[in-house]
Amino acid sequence: MCPTVPIADWTQLARLLPGSTLSPELSDWRDSALRFYADYIYEQLRLAALHPRISSEIAGLDPQEILGYEFPDRHFLLTFDDGPTQAGGNTDKLVHILRSERVSASFFMLGERLQQRLEQQPAAVVSQLYAGMCPASHAFVHKSHAKLADWQDSVARTRELLVQTFPEQTSDALAFRPPYGQRLPEAAALLAPQGQRIVLWNIDSQDWHKKIDAGQTADRVMTLMLLWRRGIILFHDVMPKAQSAIPQLVGMSRSAGVTWMDCHQLTKGSMIAAAR
Repeated sequence: MCPTVPIADWTQLARLLPGSTLSPELSDWRDSALRFYADYIYEQLRLAALHPRISSEIAGLDPQEILGYEFPDRHFLLTFDDGPTQAGGNTDKLVHILRSERVSASFFMLGERLQQRLEQQPAAVVSQLYAGMCPASHAFVHKSHAKLADWQDSVARTRELLVQTFPEQTSDALAFRPPYGQRLPEAAALLAPQGQRIVLWNIDSQDWHKKIDAGQTADRVMTLMLLWRRGIILFHDVMPKAQSAIPQLVGMSRSAGVTWMDCHQLTKGSMIAAAR
């Protein structure tokens, strides 16, 4: 029977259970959940306090921006920032893992790092590495594009490099993610005529955090997937942690009815239109 009055805390909820106590297993889960959500609420409040003074993923600035809340229930997209790494590095290893798990992802590349990779290998080799994945733009340099005076040049240079390197994979509208999620309110409208759409995220893996191991990273993401029920997940292919976290995450998601989106649907709008 559902309670007829609001439940104020865990103690009140426990009284409704047989025996009026939580089992040790549920007590451990409760304590862990309380810690996690206390930290997560702080994260969100901090971002909300900064936004839009310092723009971030906490809210959209334009209806054309994609954050992940637009997707159908239990639909998620994997995305990776800041690559590519040097040949044979973390990016190569991660792409191999994604293929073995039969999951695609969008890779938001920094123009300067892609340029460095192209100095090591021909464009055809780099293009083949990302076969089945979705090359996307993370601008040329990893600086706030809400403060960078020539931010449009940074975006344009990266777009040109991506189109030259991945002519077949970039035939549709190109996804763009500003570094740190920071952009000007007018950015979406300015980029739309150039065939670029701003794509942010609503689930941050925090795979960059030194105090969180790969298992905790996967648990964090899965917890937030259960909370939000849809969305765009942020990882970084330059971080080795993702290589261990992704198989764990995909494995856990199999029993949860999760649909991993084909990254090619992202900028075509079909998934978003279905959700609306």
